[in-house]
Amino acid sequence: LVAPASAYLIAKLVQGRADDLLSLLCLARPIDRCPLLVAPAMNREMWAHPATQRNFAQLRADGSTVLGPAAGDQACGEIGGSIYCAGGTAGDTTSTATYAYDVAGDAWSQVADLPIDLWGMGYTGADGLLLVSGGVTDGFDTLTNAGYAYDPGADSWSPIPNTNDALYRGGSTCGFYRVGGSIGGFNPTATSVVLPGFDV
Repeated sequence: LVAPASAYLIAKLVQGRADDLLSLLCLARPIDRCPLLVAPAMNREMWAHPATQRNFAQLRADGSTVLGPAAGDQACGEIGGSIYCAGGTAGDTTSTATYAYDVAGDAWSQVADLPIDLWGMGYTGADGLLLVSGGVTDGFDTLTNAGYAYDPGADSWSPIPNTNDALYRGGSTCGFYRVGGSIGGFNPTATSVVLPGFDV
């Protein structure tokens, strides 16, 4: 069993390249006594690419069994085929509005509003949720360390653990790691926080 099986590894196997231990073990096995099972793990767009589909078809034709793929979190932050945009500013106003962009349908739709007006927050997709943390609320007046999770299935927001520091304009990534930010103006900070429960 090869899990996760990347598009790169599958391309190597289809081409018969045994240039590392894993590909060597996969290709040098006795096919009649040792089946090869592969579980693909990649971005959904990569999985759908014609080259990837050709490689998996050839892998199956060569006698391997493909398990899956399943749906899950992606490094790009896409959740269930949609990309989300929450809060923000427009001129001298701030927003609680949240929108979902359906990639396949090429259409935007409004979903449940954030519990507070918020902009400049860190955000990511993890565990099928849109996570936001920190930022500015109460118009342009208050830095916050509060965080919220949007559940697309329930079309609702719920609180998540607060971070240690109230910052805005920080970055975020999968799991939920909030990195850097500012306490105001153009004064960056060199901090990072892993939110409890999202340290995957």
